Amino acid sequence: MGEAHVLYGRVDQSIRLQGGIMSDITTTRRRFVGAAAVAGIGVGLEAATARATTPQEWNLEADIVVCGLGIAGIGAAMQAAQDGARVIVLEKQPPETAGGDTMCNNGGVFWTNTMVENLRVNSMGEWDEQLCQEYYEEGLLIKPFLEEGGATWMLESDQVDIVNGLGPAFYEAALAGFDGCGAEVHYETPAKELVCDPESGEVLGVLAEKDGKPIAVKAAQAVILTTGGYPANQGLLKQLNLGGDMDYYSIGSPYLQGDGLKMACSVGASLANLWRGWEPDYPVCKAASEELGTGISLARPEHFVQPSYIYVNGQGKRYWNESTFMTHWKNDTYGQVAYNNYAYNNKPSFLVFDQACFEAQSVGNTQWSYGYGRLSPTEAYIWSDDNSAELERGWIKKADTLEELAELVGIDPEGLVAEVERYNGFCAAGLDEDFGRTDNVPLGEGPYYAIEQGVCVIYTIGGLRTDAQSRVLDWNGEPIPRLYSAGNIGQGVYVIPVGLQGAWIAGRRGARDAVTLEPWG
Repeated sequence: MGEAHVLYGRVDQSIRLQGGIMSDITTTRRRFVGAAAVAGIGVGLEAATARATTPQEWNLEADIVVCGLGIAGIGAAMQAAQDGARVIVLEKQPPETAGGDTMCNNGGVFWTNTMVENLRVNSMGEWDEQLCQEYYEEGLLIKPFLEEGGATWMLESDQVDIVNGLGPAFYEAALAGFDGCGAEVHYETPAKELVCDPESGEVLGVLAEKDGKPIAVKAAQAVILTTGGYPANQGLLKQLNLGGDMDYYSIGSPYLQGDGLKMACSVGASLANLWRGWEPDYPVCKAASEELGTGISLARPEHFVQPSYIYVNGQGKRYWNESTFMTHWKNDTYGQVAYNNYAYNNKPSFLVFDQACFEAQSVGNTQWSYGYGRLSPTEAYIWSDDNSAELERGWIKKADTLEELAELVGIDPEGLVAEVERYNGFCAAGLDEDFGRTDNVPLGEGPYYAIEQGVCVIYTIGGLRTDAQSRVLDWNGEPIPRLYSAGNIGQGVYVIPVGLQGAWIAGRRGARDAVTLEPWG
Protein backbone atom coordinates (compact mmCIF):
# COMPACT_ATOMS: atom_id res chain seq x y z
CA MET A 1 0.00 0.00 0.00
CA GLY A 2 1.39 3.39 -1.03
CA GLU A 3 1.77 6.45 1.15
CA ALA A 4 -1.45 7.99 -0.12
CA HIS A 5 -3.38 4.92 0.98
CA VAL A 6 -1.83 5.09 4.43
CA LEU A 7 -2.82 8.70 4.73
CA TYR A 8 -6.33 7.92 3.54
CA GLY A 9 -6.58 5.21 6.17
CA ARG A 10 -5.54 7.65 8.88
CA VAL A 11 -8.14 10.17 7.83
CA ASP A 12 -10.88 7.57 7.63
CA GLN A 13 -9.98 6.11 11.03
CA SER A 14 -10.01 9.48 12.69
CA ILE A 15 -13.44 10.14 11.26
CA ARG A 16 -14.90 6.84 12.45
CA LEU A 17 -13.54 7.22 15.93
CA GLN A 18 -14.70 10.81 16.29
CA GLY A 19 -11.41 11.81 17.78
CA GLY A 20 -8.96 8.98 17.10
CA ILE A 21 -5.63 10.58 16.43
CA MET A 22 -7.28 13.89 17.30
CA SER A 23 -8.11 12.92 20.86
CA ASP A 24 -5.29 14.95 22.38
CA ILE A 25 -5.86 18.01 20.23
CA THR A 26 -7.48 21.04 21.79
CA THR A 27 -10.44 22.70 20.17
CA THR A 28 -8.83 25.89 18.91
CA ARG A 29 -8.96 26.44 15.19
CA ARG A 30 -5.20 26.67 14.82
CA ARG A 31 -4.74 23.36 16.58
CA PHE A 32 -7.30 21.77 14.31
CA VAL A 33 -5.47 23.02 11.26
CA GLY A 34 -2.24 21.47 12.47
CA ALA A 35 -4.03 18.21 13.23
CA ALA A 36 -5.48 18.13 9.72
CA ALA A 37 -2.02 18.34 8.25
CA VAL A 38 -0.83 15.45 10.46
CA ALA A 39 -3.81 13.41 9.37
CA GLY A 40 -2.67 13.58 5.79
CA ILE A 41 -4.65 16.40 4.27
CA GLY A 42 -1.86 18.89 4.08
CA VAL A 43 -1.00 18.02 0.48
CA GLY A 44 -3.43 19.78 -1.82
CA LEU A 45 -5.68 20.78 1.09
CA GLU A 46 -3.20 23.34 2.30
CA ALA A 47 -3.30 23.70 6.07
CA ALA A 48 -3.18 27.46 6.65
CA THR A 49 -4.05 29.51 9.69
CA ALA A 50 -7.42 31.21 9.40
CA ARG A 51 -7.37 35.00 9.11
CA ALA A 52 -7.01 36.51 12.51
CA THR A 53 -8.60 39.85 11.72
CA THR A 54 -11.55 40.98 9.69
CA PRO A 55 -10.94 43.12 6.60
CA GLN A 56 -10.80 46.85 7.09
CA GLU A 57 -13.63 47.15 4.61
CA TRP A 58 -16.31 44.73 3.39
CA ASN A 59 -16.91 45.20 -0.32
CA LEU A 60 -20.20 43.29 -0.23
CA GLU A 61 -22.50 42.39 2.65
CA ALA A 62 -25.30 39.87 3.08
CA ASP A 63 -26.93 37.71 5.71
CA ILE A 64 -26.10 34.47 3.89
CA VAL A 65 -23.24 33.96 1.43
CA VAL A 66 -23.53 30.90 -0.81
CA CYS A 67 -20.39 29.76 -2.64
CA GLY A 68 -21.33 27.88 -5.81
CA LEU A 69 -24.48 27.86 -7.95
CA GLY A 70 -25.09 24.21 -8.66
CA ILE A 71 -28.22 22.45 -7.48
CA ALA A 72 -27.17 22.59 -3.82
CA GLY A 73 -26.41 26.30 -4.15
CA ILE A 74 -29.74 27.00 -5.85
CA GLY A 75 -31.60 25.16 -3.11
CA ALA A 76 -29.71 26.98 -0.35
CA ALA A 77 -30.00 30.45 -1.88
CA MET A 78 -33.69 30.08 -2.71
CA GLN A 79 -34.56 28.85 0.76
CA ALA A 80 -32.60 31.58 2.50
CA ALA A 81 -34.14 34.28 0.30
CA GLN A 82 -37.63 32.90 0.84
CA ASP A 83 -37.00 33.02 4.58
CA GLY A 84 -36.22 36.73 4.35
CA ALA A 85 -32.43 36.71 4.31
CA ARG A 86 -30.26 38.89 2.13
CA VAL A 87 -28.37 36.42 -0.03
CA ILE A 88 -25.23 36.75 -2.11
CA VAL A 89 -24.11 33.89 -4.35
CA LEU A 90 -20.48 33.70 -5.48
CA GLU A 91 -20.08 31.56 -8.60
CA LYS A 92 -16.69 30.71 -10.06
CA GLN A 93 -17.90 30.11 -13.61
CA PRO A 94 -19.48 32.49 -16.12
CA PRO A 95 -23.26 32.23 -16.44
CA GLU A 96 -23.15 30.34 -19.73
CA THR A 97 -21.19 27.44 -18.20
CA ALA A 98 -22.31 27.52 -14.54
CA GLY A 99 -23.77 24.40 -12.97
CA GLY A 100 -20.68 22.42 -12.02
CA ASP A 101 -21.33 18.77 -11.11
CA THR A 102 -24.96 19.08 -12.09
CA MET A 103 -24.15 19.55 -15.75
CA CYS A 104 -21.73 16.63 -15.94
CA ASN A 105 -23.74 13.64 -14.76
CA ASN A 106 -27.09 12.02 -15.24
CA GLY A 107 -28.32 13.49 -12.01
CA GLY A 108 -31.74 14.08 -13.39
CA VAL A 109 -32.72 10.93 -11.52
CA PHE A 110 -34.52 11.35 -8.26
CA TRP A 111 -36.18 8.88 -5.96
CA THR A 112 -39.74 8.85 -4.71
CA ASN A 113 -41.14 6.03 -2.63
CA THR A 114 -37.76 4.35 -2.23
CA MET A 115 -36.07 7.39 -0.71
CA VAL A 116 -36.34 6.39 2.95
CA GLU A 117 -35.11 2.88 2.31
CA ASN A 118 -32.18 4.21 0.27
CA LEU A 119 -31.20 6.42 3.16
CA ARG A 120 -31.58 3.63 5.69
CA VAL A 121 -29.39 1.25 3.72
CA ASN A 122 -26.69 3.84 3.10
CA SER A 123 -26.70 5.65 6.44
CA MET A 124 -23.24 4.44 7.54
CA GLY A 125 -24.57 3.72 11.01
CA GLU A 126 -26.01 7.19 11.44
CA TRP A 127 -29.60 6.35 10.75
CA ASP A 128 -32.11 8.92 11.90
CA GLU A 129 -35.72 8.05 11.08
CA GLN A 130 -37.04 11.60 11.37
CA LEU A 131 -34.29 13.07 9.25
CA CYS A 132 -34.75 10.48 6.53
CA GLN A 133 -38.50 11.02 6.55
CA GLU A 134 -37.89 14.72 6.09
CA TYR A 135 -35.61 13.98 3.15
CA TYR A 136 -38.35 11.87 1.63
CA GLU A 137 -40.99 14.57 2.09
CA GLU A 138 -38.71 17.24 0.71
CA GLY A 139 -38.00 15.03 -2.27
CA LEU A 140 -41.67 14.96 -3.17
CA LEU A 141 -41.58 18.75 -3.59
CA ILE A 142 -38.97 18.58 -6.32
CA LYS A 143 -41.29 17.29 -9.01
CA PRO A 144 -43.80 20.19 -9.07
CA PHE A 145 -40.93 22.64 -8.58
CA LEU A 146 -39.10 21.35 -11.64
CA GLU A 147 -42.30 21.21 -13.69
CA GLU A 148 -42.86 24.89 -12.98
CA GLY A 149 -39.39 25.46 -14.40
CA GLY A 150 -40.30 23.63 -17.61
CA ALA A 151 -38.96 20.14 -16.88
CA THR A 152 -40.49 17.14 -18.59
CA TRP A 153 -40.07 13.49 -17.71
CA MET A 154 -38.27 10.65 -19.41
CA LEU A 155 -39.63 8.18 -16.87
CA GLU A 156 -42.20 8.38 -14.11
CA SER A 157 -42.92 5.57 -11.67
CA ASP A 158 -43.65 4.92 -8.01
CA GLN A 159 -39.95 4.16 -7.50
CA VAL A 160 -37.99 6.75 -9.42
CA ASP A 161 -38.56 9.73 -11.71
CA ILE A 162 -36.07 10.77 -14.38
CA VAL A 163 -35.93 14.22 -15.93
CA ASN A 164 -35.88 14.27 -19.72
CA GLY A 165 -32.45 15.67 -20.47
CA LEU A 166 -31.03 14.52 -17.13
CA GLY A 167 -28.62 16.83 -15.29
CA PRO A 168 -28.67 19.84 -17.66
CA ALA A 169 -32.47 19.84 -17.86
CA PHE A 170 -32.69 19.41 -14.09
CA TYR A 171 -30.42 22.43 -13.65
CA GLU A 172 -32.18 24.64 -16.16
CA ALA A 173 -35.57 23.95 -14.59
CA ALA A 174 -34.23 24.67 -11.11
CA LEU A 175 -32.52 27.83 -12.35
CA ALA A 176 -35.80 29.03 -13.81
CA GLY A 177 -37.36 28.72 -10.37
CA PHE A 178 -34.38 30.41 -8.79
CA ASP A 179 -34.50 33.50 -10.99
CA GLY A 180 -36.44 36.24 -9.26
CA CYS A 181 -36.04 34.86 -5.72
CA GLY A 182 -34.03 37.96 -4.77
CA ALA A 183 -30.59 36.43 -4.35
CA GLU A 184 -27.72 38.53 -5.71
CA VAL A 185 -25.48 36.42 -7.98
CA HIS A 186 -21.88 37.32 -8.81
CA TYR A 187 -20.56 35.21 -11.67
CA GLU A 188 -16.84 34.75 -12.39
CA THR A 189 -16.23 35.50 -8.72
CA PRO A 190 -14.41 32.55 -7.14
CA ALA A 191 -14.37 32.25 -3.37
CA LYS A 192 -10.80 31.95 -2.11
CA GLU A 193 -10.69 31.96 1.67
CA LEU A 194 -12.92 32.00 4.73
CA VAL A 195 -12.64 34.86 7.18
CA CYS A 196 -12.90 33.67 10.79
CA ASP A 197 -12.80 35.14 14.25
CA PRO A 198 -9.51 33.81 15.69
CA GLU A 199 -10.96 33.32 19.17
CA SER A 200 -14.45 31.94 18.61
CA GLY A 201 -13.76 30.29 15.27
CA GLU A 202 -16.91 31.87 13.83
CA VAL A 203 -16.97 32.19 10.07
CA LEU A 204 -17.52 35.88 9.33
CA GLY A 205 -17.34 36.00 5.57
CA VAL A 206 -15.45 35.14 2.42
CA LEU A 207 -12.48 36.53 0.57
CA ALA A 208 -13.13 36.27 -3.16
CA GLU A 209 -11.83 37.55 -6.46
CA LYS A 210 -13.85 39.67 -8.88
CA ASP A 211 -12.55 41.18 -12.09
CA GLY A 212 -9.07 40.11 -11.08
CA LYS A 213 -9.23 42.03 -7.81
CA PRO A 214 -9.67 40.74 -4.23
CA ILE A 215 -12.95 41.49 -2.50
CA ALA A 216 -14.25 40.79 0.99
CA VAL A 217 -17.84 39.58 1.36
CA LYS A 218 -19.45 39.77 4.79
CA ALA A 219 -21.81 37.00 5.89
CA ALA A 220 -23.70 38.31 8.90
CA GLN A 221 -25.34 34.95 9.60
CA ALA A 222 -23.50 32.18 7.73
CA VAL A 223 -21.51 30.93 4.75
CA ILE A 224 -22.84 27.91 2.85
CA LEU A 225 -20.27 26.07 0.73
CA THR A 226 -21.79 24.44 -2.34
CA THR A 227 -18.68 24.47 -4.52
CA GLY A 228 -18.99 20.89 -5.76
CA GLY A 229 -16.43 18.13 -5.70
CA TYR A 230 -12.89 17.76 -7.01
CA PRO A 231 -12.93 15.42 -10.05
CA ALA A 232 -10.63 17.77 -11.99
CA ASN A 233 -7.98 17.86 -9.26
CA GLN A 234 -5.68 14.86 -9.72
CA GLY A 235 -3.70 15.75 -6.63
CA LEU A 236 -6.72 15.56 -4.35
CA LEU A 237 -8.09 12.42 -5.99
CA LYS A 238 -4.81 10.62 -5.48
CA GLN A 239 -4.42 11.94 -1.95
CA LEU A 240 -7.92 11.36 -0.65
CA ASN A 241 -9.24 8.51 -2.77
CA LEU A 242 -7.09 6.84 -5.38
CA GLY A 243 -3.43 7.04 -4.62
CA GLY A 244 -0.87 5.21 -6.64
CA ASP A 245 -0.15 5.29 -10.36
CA MET A 246 -3.64 5.86 -11.69
CA ASP A 247 -4.59 6.94 -15.21
CA TYR A 248 -7.84 8.77 -14.62
CA TYR A 249 -9.37 11.69 -16.45
CA SER A 250 -12.29 13.91 -15.54
CA ILE A 251 -15.09 14.36 -18.03
CA GLY A 252 -16.68 16.93 -15.77
CA SER A 253 -16.09 20.63 -15.43
CA PRO A 254 -12.43 21.71 -15.20
CA TYR A 255 -13.56 24.23 -12.60
CA LEU A 256 -14.18 21.49 -10.02
CA GLN A 257 -10.88 21.70 -8.14
CA GLY A 258 -11.98 21.20 -4.54
CA ASP A 259 -11.95 24.90 -3.65
CA GLY A 260 -14.51 24.52 -0.90
CA LEU A 261 -12.63 21.62 0.71
CA LYS A 262 -9.47 23.69 0.86
CA MET A 263 -11.31 26.65 2.38
CA ALA A 264 -13.08 24.56 5.00
CA CYS A 265 -10.05 22.46 5.97
CA SER A 266 -8.09 25.64 6.56
CA VAL A 267 -10.48 26.44 9.42
CA GLY A 268 -10.52 22.96 10.94
CA ALA A 269 -13.18 21.05 9.01
CA SER A 270 -13.08 17.25 9.13
CA LEU A 271 -13.63 14.84 6.25
CA ALA A 272 -16.00 11.89 5.91
CA ASN A 273 -17.09 9.10 3.59
CA LEU A 274 -13.97 9.25 1.46
CA TRP A 275 -14.38 5.55 0.64
CA ARG A 276 -17.34 6.64 -1.51
CA GLY A 277 -15.52 9.69 -2.68
CA TRP A 278 -15.29 9.18 -6.40
CA GLU A 279 -17.37 7.87 -9.24
CA PRO A 280 -15.44 6.11 -12.00
CA ASP A 281 -17.36 5.46 -15.12
CA TYR A 282 -16.70 4.51 -18.71
CA PRO A 283 -13.16 3.97 -19.93
CA VAL A 284 -11.57 6.86 -21.79
CA CYS A 285 -9.10 7.07 -24.63
CA LYS A 286 -5.86 7.79 -22.79
CA ALA A 287 -4.05 9.51 -25.66
CA ALA A 288 -7.01 11.74 -26.51
CA SER A 289 -7.61 12.65 -22.90
CA GLU A 290 -3.98 13.60 -22.35
CA GLU A 291 -3.79 15.62 -25.56
CA LEU A 292 -7.01 17.56 -24.95
CA GLY A 293 -6.69 17.85 -21.18
CA THR A 294 -10.09 16.33 -20.45
CA GLY A 295 -11.57 12.84 -20.47
CA ILE A 296 -12.68 11.58 -23.91
CA SER A 297 -14.87 8.57 -23.30
CA LEU A 298 -15.01 5.41 -25.36
CA ALA A 299 -18.26 3.81 -26.39
CA ARG A 300 -20.13 1.63 -23.96
CA PRO A 301 -20.61 -2.04 -24.82
CA GLU A 302 -24.26 -1.68 -25.79
CA HIS A 303 -23.29 0.86 -28.48
CA PHE A 304 -21.18 -1.60 -30.47
CA VAL A 305 -23.21 -2.87 -33.42
CA GLN A 306 -20.27 -5.06 -34.51
CA PRO A 307 -18.85 -6.39 -31.22
CA SER A 308 -15.69 -7.98 -32.60
CA TYR A 309 -13.55 -6.48 -29.87
CA ILE A 310 -12.02 -7.46 -26.53
CA TYR A 311 -10.44 -5.74 -23.54
CA VAL A 312 -6.98 -6.94 -22.57
CA ASN A 313 -4.23 -5.99 -20.15
CA GLY A 314 -0.51 -5.70 -20.82
CA GLN A 315 -0.15 -9.48 -20.85
CA GLY A 316 -2.77 -9.72 -23.56
CA LYS A 317 -5.29 -11.32 -21.20
CA ARG A 318 -8.98 -10.54 -21.13
CA TYR A 319 -10.21 -9.57 -17.68
CA TRP A 320 -13.96 -9.14 -17.78
CA ASN A 321 -17.20 -9.70 -19.68
CA GLU A 322 -16.95 -7.00 -22.33
CA SER A 323 -20.69 -6.89 -22.93
CA THR A 324 -21.37 -5.85 -19.33
CA PHE A 325 -22.95 -2.45 -18.95
CA MET A 326 -20.26 -0.05 -17.79
CA THR A 327 -21.31 2.72 -15.47
CA HIS A 328 -21.04 3.69 -11.81
CA TRP A 329 -19.14 1.13 -9.74
CA LYS A 330 -18.56 -1.15 -12.69
CA ASN A 331 -14.88 -0.45 -12.99
CA ASP A 332 -14.42 -2.86 -10.08
CA THR A 333 -15.88 -5.55 -12.30
CA TYR A 334 -14.10 -4.32 -15.35
CA GLY A 335 -10.96 -4.82 -13.37
CA GLN A 336 -8.89 -1.77 -14.06
CA VAL A 337 -9.59 -0.38 -10.60
CA ALA A 338 -10.41 -2.54 -7.58
CA TYR A 339 -12.30 -0.68 -4.86
CA ASN A 340 -11.39 -3.12 -2.16
CA ASN A 341 -7.66 -2.37 -2.29
CA TYR A 342 -7.30 0.47 -4.79
CA ALA A 343 -5.13 -1.75 -6.94
CA TYR A 344 -4.82 -1.18 -10.63
CA ASN A 345 -4.88 -4.80 -11.54
CA ASN A 346 -5.06 -4.55 -15.29
CA LYS A 347 -3.14 -1.42 -16.10
CA PRO A 348 -2.25 -0.88 -18.88
CA SER A 349 -5.62 -1.67 -20.41
CA PHE A 350 -6.45 -1.81 -24.14
CA LEU A 351 -9.49 -2.02 -26.37
CA VAL A 352 -8.48 -4.33 -29.23
CA PHE A 353 -10.73 -4.71 -32.31
CA ASP A 354 -10.72 -5.78 -35.95
CA GLN A 355 -11.45 -4.09 -39.25
CA ALA A 356 -15.15 -4.98 -39.20
CA CYS A 357 -15.57 -3.31 -35.80
CA PHE A 358 -13.58 -0.28 -36.98
CA GLU A 359 -15.83 0.20 -40.00
CA ALA A 360 -19.14 -0.48 -38.22
CA GLN A 361 -19.37 2.40 -35.74
CA SER A 362 -17.67 5.16 -33.87
CA VAL A 363 -15.73 3.62 -30.99
CA GLY A 364 -15.77 6.94 -29.16
CA ASN A 365 -18.63 8.03 -26.94
CA THR A 366 -19.84 11.34 -28.32
CA GLN A 367 -22.35 11.93 -25.53
CA TRP A 368 -20.20 11.94 -22.46
CA SER A 369 -17.10 13.76 -23.59
CA TYR A 370 -16.44 17.18 -22.10
CA GLY A 371 -18.91 19.66 -23.45
CA TYR A 372 -22.01 17.70 -22.49
CA GLY A 373 -24.83 20.01 -21.50
CA ARG A 374 -23.82 23.61 -20.96
CA LEU A 375 -20.10 22.90 -20.46
CA SER A 376 -18.55 24.97 -23.23
CA PRO A 377 -20.12 23.09 -26.14
CA THR A 378 -17.89 24.93 -28.60
CA GLU A 379 -14.91 23.18 -27.04
CA ALA A 380 -16.44 19.72 -26.98
CA TYR A 381 -14.63 17.05 -28.94
CA ILE A 382 -16.92 14.98 -31.12
CA TRP A 383 -15.51 11.59 -32.10
CA SER A 384 -15.68 10.96 -35.85
CA ASP A 385 -18.28 8.54 -37.20
CA ASP A 386 -15.71 6.49 -39.10
CA ASN A 387 -12.83 6.74 -36.57
CA SER A 388 -10.58 8.19 -39.29
CA ALA A 389 -9.70 11.41 -37.49
CA GLU A 390 -8.69 9.57 -34.36
CA LEU A 391 -6.59 7.10 -36.32
CA GLU A 392 -4.80 9.99 -38.03
CA ARG A 393 -4.14 11.69 -34.67
CA GLY A 394 -2.56 8.52 -33.34
CA TRP A 395 -5.18 7.90 -30.67
CA ILE A 396 -6.03 4.61 -32.41
CA LYS A 397 -3.11 2.37 -33.28
CA LYS A 398 -3.23 0.13 -36.36
CA ALA A 399 -1.21 -2.86 -37.52
CA ASP A 400 -1.61 -5.64 -40.06
CA THR A 401 -1.12 -8.48 -37.57
CA LEU A 402 -1.84 -9.03 -33.90
CA GLU A 403 1.87 -9.49 -33.24
CA GLU A 404 2.70 -6.15 -34.85
CA LEU A 405 -0.13 -4.44 -32.98
CA ALA A 406 1.07 -5.83 -29.67
CA GLU A 407 4.62 -4.63 -30.31
CA LEU A 408 3.31 -1.20 -31.30
CA VAL A 409 1.29 -0.54 -28.13
CA GLY A 410 3.22 -2.54 -25.56
CA ILE A 411 1.19 -5.74 -25.16
CA ASP A 412 2.86 -9.13 -24.84
CA PRO A 413 2.60 -10.47 -28.41
CA GLU A 414 2.36 -14.16 -27.54
CA GLY A 415 -0.20 -13.43 -24.85
CA LEU A 416 -2.41 -11.41 -27.19
CA VAL A 417 -2.31 -13.96 -30.01
CA ALA A 418 -3.14 -16.80 -27.63
CA GLU A 419 -5.99 -14.85 -26.06
CA VAL A 420 -7.58 -13.93 -29.37
CA GLU A 421 -7.40 -17.58 -30.43
CA ARG A 422 -9.01 -18.61 -27.15
CA TYR A 423 -11.76 -16.00 -27.43
CA ASN A 424 -12.46 -16.89 -31.07
CA GLY A 425 -12.75 -20.51 -30.00
CA PHE A 426 -15.38 -19.53 -27.46
CA CYS A 427 -17.24 -17.67 -30.21
CA ALA A 428 -17.22 -20.78 -32.41
CA ALA A 429 -18.48 -22.94 -29.56
CA GLY A 430 -21.15 -20.41 -28.55
CA LEU A 431 -19.95 -20.25 -24.93
CA ASP A 432 -17.49 -17.88 -23.24
CA GLU A 433 -16.06 -20.19 -20.60
CA ASP A 434 -13.99 -17.42 -18.98
CA PHE A 435 -16.45 -14.57 -18.42
CA GLY A 436 -19.83 -15.58 -19.81
CA ARG A 437 -19.98 -12.97 -22.54
CA THR A 438 -23.06 -13.41 -24.73
CA ASP A 439 -22.51 -11.16 -27.77
CA ASN A 440 -19.65 -13.35 -28.97
CA VAL A 441 -18.34 -12.22 -32.34
CA PRO A 442 -14.82 -13.36 -33.24
CA LEU A 443 -12.04 -11.03 -34.24
CA GLY A 444 -11.59 -11.55 -37.97
CA GLU A 445 -8.73 -10.91 -40.34
CA GLY A 446 -6.47 -7.91 -39.98
CA PRO A 447 -5.71 -5.12 -39.92
CA TYR A 448 -6.21 -4.77 -36.18
CA TYR A 449 -6.60 -1.76 -33.92
CA ALA A 450 -5.92 -0.88 -30.29
CA ILE A 451 -6.71 2.01 -27.96
CA GLU A 452 -5.02 2.35 -24.59
CA GLN A 453 -7.57 3.19 -21.92
CA GLY A 454 -7.76 5.22 -18.77
CA VAL A 455 -10.67 5.55 -16.34
CA CYS A 456 -12.85 8.63 -16.28
CA VAL A 457 -14.15 10.30 -13.13
CA ILE A 458 -17.44 12.12 -13.44
CA TYR A 459 -17.78 13.52 -9.94
CA THR A 460 -16.80 13.04 -6.31
CA ILE A 461 -19.05 12.69 -3.29
CA GLY A 462 -17.10 12.24 -0.04
CA GLY A 463 -15.71 15.35 1.55
CA LEU A 464 -16.70 17.64 4.38
CA ARG A 465 -18.40 16.02 7.32
CA THR A 466 -21.74 17.62 8.17
CA ASP A 467 -24.57 17.04 10.59
CA ALA A 468 -28.31 16.82 9.97
CA GLN A 469 -28.53 20.62 9.59
CA SER A 470 -25.74 20.62 7.01
CA ARG A 471 -23.38 22.30 9.47
CA VAL A 472 -19.70 21.58 8.82
CA LEU A 473 -18.10 19.67 11.68
CA ASP A 474 -14.58 19.92 13.05
CA TRP A 475 -12.34 17.01 14.07
CA ASN A 476 -14.05 16.74 17.46
CA GLY A 477 -17.45 16.45 15.79
CA GLU A 478 -18.48 19.97 16.78
CA PRO A 479 -20.05 22.44 14.32
CA ILE A 480 -17.78 25.16 13.03
CA PRO A 481 -19.86 28.25 13.86
CA ARG A 482 -21.67 29.78 10.89
CA LEU A 483 -20.30 27.32 8.31
CA TYR A 484 -22.51 24.98 6.26
CA SER A 485 -22.05 22.83 3.16
CA ALA A 486 -24.18 20.80 0.78
CA GLY A 487 -23.82 18.82 -2.42
CA ASN A 488 -20.78 16.96 -3.67
CA ILE A 489 -18.40 18.96 -1.52
CA GLY A 490 -19.60 16.58 1.20
CA GLN A 491 -22.91 14.80 0.76
CA GLY A 492 -24.44 15.50 4.12
CA VAL A 493 -24.44 13.15 7.08
CA TYR A 494 -25.23 10.23 4.80
CA VAL A 495 -23.78 8.71 1.70
CA ILE A 496 -27.00 9.34 -0.15
CA PRO A 497 -27.62 7.60 -3.50
CA VAL A 498 -30.05 10.26 -4.64
CA GLY A 499 -27.76 12.57 -6.60
CA LEU A 500 -29.03 16.05 -7.19
CA GLN A 501 -32.09 15.40 -5.09
CA GLY A 502 -29.97 14.97 -1.99
CA ALA A 503 -27.84 18.01 -2.85
CA TRP A 504 -30.88 20.24 -3.28
CA ILE A 505 -32.43 19.07 -0.04
CA ALA A 506 -29.21 19.40 1.96
CA GLY A 507 -28.80 22.97 0.68
CA ARG A 508 -32.32 23.87 1.75
CA ARG A 509 -31.88 22.29 5.17
CA GLY A 510 -28.68 24.22 5.77
CA ALA A 511 -30.26 27.50 4.75
CA ARG A 512 -33.26 27.01 7.04
CA ASP A 513 -30.94 26.56 9.99
CA ALA A 514 -28.57 29.37 9.00
CA VAL A 515 -31.26 32.05 8.82
CA THR A 516 -32.18 31.42 12.47
CA LEU A 517 -28.74 32.54 13.68
CA GLU A 518 -28.27 35.92 15.30
CA PRO A 519 -26.16 38.14 13.07
CA TRP A 520 -22.66 38.81 14.32
CA GLY A 521 -21.46 42.36 14.83
